[in-house]
Amino acid sequence: MSTVRRIASNYFWQALSNISQKVLSLVILLVLARKLGVENFGLYSFAFSFVTTFAIFADFGINLITMREVAKSGAASREFCSNAHTLKIILSLLSFFAIVFSGFIVGLKPSLLFLVVLAGISLLLDNVVGLFKGIFFAFEMLKYEFVISFSNKIVFLLAGFAVIFAGFGLNELLMVSILSSLLSLFVSVYLASRYAVMPSLSFNVPGLLSVLKLTRLFFLITLLFGLTANLDILFLQYFWNEAEVGIYSAAMRLVSTLGMIAIIFTNSVQPSMIKFYAHKNQSINTVVWKSVYYLAVLILPICVITLFMARDIVLLFFDTEFLRSALPLSILVLSSIFSFALVVFTNALISMHQEKKLFMQLVLELLALVMLGLLLIPQKAEVGAAFAVLGAKIISFIIGYLLIVRYLEKMSLAKIYLKPAAASLLMGVFTMVLAPLGLFVAVPASFAVYGLIMFLIRGINDEDISFLKKLLYKKQEQSANDVGS
Repeated sequence: MSTVRRIASNYFWQALSNISQKVLSLVILLVLARKLGVENFGLYSFAFSFVTTFAIFADFGINLITMREVAKSGAASREFCSNAHTLKIILSLLSFFAIVFSGFIVGLKPSLLFLVVLAGISLLLDNVVGLFKGIFFAFEMLKYEFVISFSNKIVFLLAGFAVIFAGFGLNELLMVSILSSLLSLFVSVYLASRYAVMPSLSFNVPGLLSVLKLTRLFFLITLLFGLTANLDILFLQYFWNEAEVGIYSAAMRLVSTLGMIAIIFTNSVQPSMIKFYAHKNQSINTVVWKSVYYLAVLILPICVITLFMARDIVLLFFDTEFLRSALPLSILVLSSIFSFALVVFTNALISMHQEKKLFMQLVLELLALVMLGLLLIPQKAEVGAAFAVLGAKIISFIIGYLLIVRYLEKMSLAKIYLKPAAASLLMGVFTMVLAPLGLFVAVPASFAVYGLIMFLIRGINDEDISFLKKLLYKKQEQSANDVGS
């Protein structure tokens, strides 16, 4: 296959994988919320949030390092993959025992503990599968990564729906999750053994220690990301119950789906960040600040529309018993303004080899979330949790901005956010007037008004369009050079 066709194929499969996973996950979420009800949906969400916190220890940053080593050494990295595979299994088993032990320590009810154990088995199997995905990604075999992810989701979707509509409960649903994870593992082993590198078990102690040494900082960063992503739900379950968790999870899952926009966009520009920084090219300033600006252009109108139509959005996706999700949804969507910029800051710091600074930022964000959560959640339940997340993201954004301007030319935040914020607020007037006509009238009309206002105030001009075209061209050119070398 030619270089150009290979690059196009990889972009196609990566985009298809990301979009299909998000769409299928959203469909699963919506059906589960409607069929399980608030309390059972809360139990389901808590079980996976509890397990995800410990599953991070099973990953330990191994997937990222394996991806890098395989990309660098190809088939010669078989020994590294074997050590990583062995370490992954050891850490997965230790994490599983930690999940069970912690469940006993915190006093989970036997029925809830059983759900946590089932969720733990499923997620830890997925963690091992993640190692194979990293190998396929490094070998530029992204279609196999898509096959693994899609097969997992579609099996869980179909079998899970069959279980729910047949009248079974959460236990059976989580057993289906285990079966879909097992299928993904079998598919991964088959594809890796036939087309890439098949890791074996290797109890080479120096080799295991070398993998741990390479992954320790990435593990700490991943751990902090995982804790900040799940701590709000864990606090809600501890101070309240599964009903509040279900209400909050419905809003949180909708907002987290928006994160796909920032991740896909930022991943597309990160190679340029790395290239510009490595060559001391000042264009990295433009890439970073333009990325923050374009993401602001995307997220701000969504926030304003959500503020005016939160109830309609909740009723579109969930039953009336989830109407309480409207207020936390309105609060959480505001946190996306800062989360979108933070995705750019994170990728920029990694591109500039400033992982230690990123680690410090994440520690401070976690501390802010803990303090705000302990202050607000016991009193305000899901609303308090949403405000705690918003406050922590604002603090993290300020710290991230102060860190970034140490390495890049300083950019005024007013210059970044003024035009899209002004256009969004003006659009909000039309949204408020059109809201009684419903989502399917108000939302398209609001976006049309927003686009018109941005055009009139030159929020996106010819220079921006030219910049995006050049950025895409440089990304493809860089990828071609990487493949050719």
